[in-house]
Amino acid sequence: MGDMMKKKMKMIIVIIVVLLIIMYSVPVEFNHPIPEQPTINSVFKSTDQNITIHSEVIINDPQQTTLVFLHGLGAGTHSFHQQLPFFSDNDYNIIAMDIPPFGYSEKSLGLDYSRENIANQLWQVIDQINQDHKLDKEYVFVSHSMGSSIMIAMNNQRPNDMRATIMIAPAIVESNTSSWWFVGPIRRGVALFLRYGGINEANIKRLLTSAANSDIDDDWVNRYLTPLQTKNTIRALNQMVATSNQVTMYDWIAPLNDILIIWGDQDEWLDKRQLTEIAIHLPEATIVTMPQSGHLPHESDAKKVNEIILSFLLSLQP
Repeated sequence: MGDMMKKKMKMIIVIIVVLLIIMYSVPVEFNHPIPEQPTINSVFKSTDQNITIHSEVIINDPQQTTLVFLHGLGAGTHSFHQQLPFFSDNDYNIIAMDIPPFGYSEKSLGLDYSRENIANQLWQVIDQINQDHKLDKEYVFVSHSMGSSIMIAMNNQRPNDMRATIMIAPAIVESNTSSWWFVGPIRRGVALFLRYGGINEANIKRLLTSAANSDIDDDWVNRYLTPLQTKNTIRALNQMVATSNQVTMYDWIAPLNDILIIWGDQDEWLDKRQLTEIAIHLPEATIVTMPQSGHLPHESDAKKVNEIILSFLLSLQP
């Protein structure tokens, strides 16, 4: 019986070793480079941590209000493609940033992706753009989902530089769990899943359909898929999971007086009870519920969302 058990243990060890060799020998990265000029308004800026961040910048009048756009998880500046031209045409300045490691920002494998550090990196980009154009430093932030958590971190760091905030489907209630377990073979296994099962056309379309609560065309899928398939995205996503944290509304040191929240009443990605908690914790916020909209109302119902945001902006006192 003892010999049989030893043979079984040896066989199990051999199988594990073979599986590990296979796991660590299979490539996990896409090879597509980041384009030199992803859009006509693209600007790349480097920070003190040598991270290159991609932004779309449109400056109409440096003395006018500048809108800063922060996208959600897995997205990029492309998710605001129906907002940027609209608000630029209404004479607002635009700074839309790809939050690392998403969009066309650098996919760093050693960056601390905590909300606080990312917030600091994004402020550096804004400061550099401000130096280029001598902007009025009172910004209005427009954020979606995860971007709203980063907005709170940015406001905590520099409360005097933010005039108001607009949050679309904000993920600011629940904190994340510890990622101590995300190491070794588990981390490698997640990378392999993302490369060969997660980041593909069919899966992105399925996720977007669920998030948007609407039909998804190929252009919509490709806007998300193309930047996700650039080099080092997968290992950078793993690094983000290992080092990121969540900043919630309960961490907001001094919430702004002027807050607009837009929420899709068919959002299946955020529990509706979170909206109740937000209303209680942020009583100064104006909350607008979008009928039949999901987690991406700024994309699925862009015209209505743009009108709501513009009305809020025009109501702000100088």
